[in-house]
Amino acid sequence: MAGRENVPALKWQGACSAQTWLDVYIHSRHFIHMKTTLDIPSDLLEEAMRVSGAKTKRAAVLAALGDFARRGRMRSLADRLGDSSTFMTASQLDSLRVREMPE
Repeated sequence: MAGRENVPALKWQGACSAQTWLDVYIHSRHFIHMKTTLDIPSDLLEEAMRVSGAKTKRAAVLAALGDFARRGRMRSLADRLGDSSTFMTASQLDSLRVREMPE
């Protein structure tokens, strides 16, 4: 079957069904959606729904997880890049904004 070379974790021996190949391919590409039971405090979930504008609990959890992952990537990037003494301070940026505002 074409595309088997894209699934290196599986050793293909003999014939296998298309469904088996598809299952393995999906697992290897991380397209798995799991149902998981979580005990989340209702007040925290309600607040997450309110601040994110999510209409469902699932949407609120996905938004929170996405934000958490994004912040982690940003932290990792900042750790790799370090800091710079050439960056403007907040007060320098504010004064620049004030000077550029039309009168």
